[in-house]
Amino acid sequence: MGNESACYWVESRFIMQLNHHNKNVAYKAQGIRKNSGTDLLRLNHGYQGAVGLVMGNSGGTLAHSLSKRLLSYILLCSATFAMLVTAVQLYLDYSGDVSEIDKRIQQIQDSYSDSIASSLWLVDREQVYLQLNGILELPDIEYIRLSAVDDQDYIVGEEPGNGNVIEHTFDLVHNGPSEQLLGHFYLVANLNHVYARLWDKALVILLTQTVKTMLVSLFILFIFRAMVTRHLAKMASYARNLGLDSLHEALELDRKTTSINKDDELSYVVRAINDMRVEMQDDIHKREAAEAALKSSKEKFQALYDDNPSMYFTVNMEGELISVNDFGA
Repeated sequence: MGNESACYWVESRFIMQLNHHNKNVAYKAQGIRKNSGTDLLRLNHGYQGAVGLVMGNSGGTLAHSLSKRLLSYILLCSATFAMLVTAVQLYLDYSGDVSEIDKRIQQIQDSYSDSIASSLWLVDREQVYLQLNGILELPDIEYIRLSAVDDQDYIVGEEPGNGNVIEHTFDLVHNGPSEQLLGHFYLVANLNHVYARLWDKALVILLTQTVKTMLVSLFILFIFRAMVTRHLAKMASYARNLGLDSLHEALELDRKTTSINKDDELSYVVRAINDMRVEMQDDIHKREAAEAALKSSKEKFQALYDDNPSMYFTVNMEGELISVNDFGA
């Protein structure tokens, strides 16, 4: 009876070891299956979320597409830059025009003061008016008043009623044996013509900048579509259709591989996706091998269990009979 108990104990340990081995093989196969499924879900959901900005969930046009946002940013930045450049250019033009008026006024004082003083000294009113009208014909000169010391005023032009003017005054002196004051020369240059020219120039600059910005933006959008977004759309379509039965198909972009683009960002993403695809294939092969080993182990265990010339049986924790081999049956 003691030998039978020892034999039964050895046989029970044998069955427990086989069961333990089978469970390890099964757990390993389940772990490989779980990891492979998780990687595939991560690739599908994570990658579709990354490139979904281009294609969207249904493959249609997004309300906030990357191309539209890029175009908006280009237009906004270009318009802001154009406004700044226009403002700087107009300010420089304004400063240049005002500087030209100041030079013109100084030239009037240097060139006309002696001749007008001579006409006043000779009391030649006609010559004085002729000279003043000649000065009035110069650009931006609006009003001249010559106040002689004999209380005689010579006035040409119309005095501007607003503050957009440049005023200048100098004395007229007769250069003889002794200098003698003949009168005061008062001149007003109107800046309204300067502002009108700047306004016309601003409209021309803004119009040309707008047309140029639109053309450049369209060309940038076309280039971005050709170089980036169409490839992102291809990646999104690949990720959407990826499954366990299509892991053998590698991701390839519709472009020629050159020395320029072989190491760019898109190539890096494609290589990363294909590397993940290969790793998933390896995990699946390991899972299939583990499942085959589990099946073979089960078959061997079942053969040893059924064909053994001794009686074997299995019970649960409550002592209930679960199975018995062919000899025991």
